[in-house]
Amino acid sequence: MIRKLTESDWEKYQVLRLYGLREAPMAFGADPIVEESYTKQRVVESIRESAGSFAIGWFDEQEKLLGVMRFFRETNRKTAHKGHIRGVYVHPKLRGQGIATKLFLFLLAEATGQTGLRQVHVAVNAENFSAKALYEKMGFVVYGREPAGLLVEGHFYDELLLILQLEGFKSR
Repeated sequence: MIRKLTESDWEKYQVLRLYGLREAPMAFGADPIVEESYTKQRVVESIRESAGSFAIGWFDEQEKLLGVMRFFRETNRKTAHKGHIRGVYVHPKLRGQGIATKLFLFLLAEATGQTGLRQVHVAVNAENFSAKALYEKMGFVVYGREPAGLLVEGHFYDELLLILQLEGFKSR
């Protein structure tokens, strides 16, 4: 089942988030050592729906959270036409089953209903070929590359910047 996360999901979210940060450190800019010190309030604020931003999750039959992603809408008047996807993670035991695709479809359906949203951005480690393929399958295209965007355990990784131009948007 896929749904928006609520305040009551904070603990499940934090458990999966910390697991993901440790299991796939090159996929995230966040540090598990920092995030394990987050208070309940800090975690709740990161998943709470507000100003066009929200988090979604995939739950199994026992209500265990096994997949997540977050959407952030920019709030500045000049950049409010942009949104960002962050924190995409599916537990390794479920990868290859289409869960990430279903999460993306749900998230994009929710996000594209927002008035004035024209584009959605995502960044990915250039060496994460499966994530890049998923984003491209969803219609995202690479528009840039940030050299040495991540430093993980003494190794630099480039990040690819991808964009999805939503229907009705005409670039000038």
